[in-house]
Amino acid sequence: MNSRPVFSDIVAYARELLNPDEKKIMIELIKAYAEQESEEEQNEKTYQAVEKALNDEMDTNDFDALVVTAANLLREGLRLPHELAKFAADVLEGKRSRPTKRGPDPYRDFIRNVELSFAVEAVVQKFGIARYAKGNTSNETAVDAVSEAAKCTVNTVMHALRSKPIDPAIAAIVSSRLVFAT
Repeated sequence: MNSRPVFSDIVAYARELLNPDEKKIMIELIKAYAEQESEEEQNEKTYQAVEKALNDEMDTNDFDALVVTAANLLREGLRLPHELAKFAADVLEGKRSRPTKRGPDPYRDFIRNVELSFAVEAVVQKFGIARYAKGNTSNETAVDAVSEAAKCTVNTVMHALRSKPIDPAIAAIVSSRLVFAT
């Protein structure tokens, strides 16, 4: 006899994952992704982000991140990479100013979307139910459970899944690290 999980148990699990008092998901996801990449890959991504920002394609968030990075390196007495040193010198000399923010903040829903996407993947892995299903009227998919747990619409969860998909292998690593008192 195949025992299907009760949907309320699935929602309760999703609610635990999304508990605002336990904001461990982002930290564990960052650690898990970092563990999967070599130091060389991480350095290359960082270099590309700095290069993109330094080529005047930056927004206020990029500018602030570069300023904080440069300041932290200087406080530690570390040498700044050449391009970052040029950026810092330009800011200090007044040749470069903080860009004005135009349009909506692209990072506004970033954490929410990552957490919703992770929760869907974790629910799928734990309970073996469908992520979503077109035309499904039973409302017992992972997206439905996470939507109910997060008190948001199914469309919001679907948008999170599309915009910030989580690698199932990474979700498995993070899920195994999150401990709940159930």
